[in-house]
Amino acid sequence: MPLTALAAELLLLIADELSLHDVSSLLRANHHLNTLLTPHLYTRAKTLLVPLPSRGGQDLELEPLLNNLARLGRIRSVTHILNAGASATTGSPPALYTAAEAGQEDIVSLMIAYHMERTQGVAVCRVACQRYNSGRSPLHIAAQCGHDATVRVLLEADFSVMEQTEDGATPLVLAVTNARVQVVRTLLEYGASPNVDVGGLSVSAARRKPLIHWVVKNAFVLKVLRGSDLLPILRLLLDYGADVLSRDGYRATPLHIAARSGDGIELRLLLQSTPESKKAGGKLVHSQIVALLIERGADVNARDQGGRTPLHNAAEFQDVEMVRTLLEAGAKREVANGAGKTPVWLASANDWPRGSGEIVKLLEDWSIGPDKY
Repeated sequence: MPLTALAAELLLLIADELSLHDVSSLLRANHHLNTLLTPHLYTRAKTLLVPLPSRGGQDLELEPLLNNLARLGRIRSVTHILNAGASATTGSPPALYTAAEAGQEDIVSLMIAYHMERTQGVAVCRVACQRYNSGRSPLHIAAQCGHDATVRVLLEADFSVMEQTEDGATPLVLAVTNARVQVVRTLLEYGASPNVDVGGLSVSAARRKPLIHWVVKNAFVLKVLRGSDLLPILRLLLDYGADVLSRDGYRATPLHIAARSGDGIELRLLLQSTPESKKAGGKLVHSQIVALLIERGADVNARDQGGRTPLHNAAEFQDVEMVRTLLEAGAKREVANGAGKTPVWLASANDWPRGSGEIVKLLEDWSIGPDKY
C-alpha cells in the first residue's frame, strides 16, 4: 500500500518510529507528502540528535542529514544540526563542499562561522575542510559550478585563490575551462594569477600549457558545440596580466595556437555535419580572438621549437582568413621553418580538400601589395 493511501494520523505515527537514517532518506524522497511530513520529519530528526552514538565526540550519523539539508538550502534545520555538534568540514563529501556545490552561499557562510566559533578562530576553515573529488576544495567546486556569490564568501573566509587540486588545477583553471565568466573576474580581482598552467603550478617545462593557450585553442569548438563564448574570458585574462607571448612545451605562443585552431582543415572535418549558422559563430569568435592577441602585442613572426611561425601553421592548416590576417599584421611570407619549408610550400603541399590554390596564390602575390585584395 502506498504512503499516500494512509491516513494522516497513521503517517505521523510511522514517522515517529523512524531512525535518523530513515528520516534522511525520506526527506530526500519526500515529494507528494511534503506539506504533511516534512515539518514533522525535521522535528523527529532533532529529537534523535542527542542520543546518537558518537566516536571522538562527533556524531557520525549527522553528516548525511547535514549534507542533504545543506544542498536543499534548509538554513534553520542546518543550524539545529550544527548546534547538536555536527561537523561541516568532514565527511564524504563534507557538508561545506556540498553547500558550495549547490551555490548555497548563506549556508556556506553559516558553516564557516560555526567552525570558527568552535575553534576560537585557531583552525582556519580551508585547512580543516577535507578535500573531495580529486582534491577539490569548496572553493574549487564553487568556481567550477559558477556560483559567484559562494566564491566570494569562501575567499573572504581565507580560502586560498591559488590552492591546487590533485592534478594541479587552481580555482581559476576550473572557472575558465567551464566558461564561468563572472567567477573568472572575481578570482582575478582577488589575486588569482592568470599565468598558471592547465596542468598545474609545478608542471615541467616540457609539459607546459598556459591557461591562455587553452582558451585560444578551444574557443572555436566551444562556441560551435556548446555556445560558450571564451572571448570575454580571454580579455579578462589579458587585462589582469596574462602573457600574450607565453610559450608552451613546444615553444609555441598563443598566436601559434590560434593559427591552427580556427577554420582549418582539422576542424572542417570534425565539424562537417555541424550547421553553417553555428560554425559562423565560431569563426567570428576566433577572428576576434586573433585580432585581440595581435592588438595586445602578439609577435606574428615568433618561432616555436621547430622554427615555425604562426603563418606556417595557418598555411598548413588551410585557414585562408588567418593567413590574410597574419600578412596584414606583418607576417613574413618567405621565412623557412626548421625543415626549410616556407608557408607557400606548406600551403601547396596541403592544398586539400579545397584544391583551389587560394592560399598559395595569396602568399605568392602578397608582395604585389595587399590593396589588390
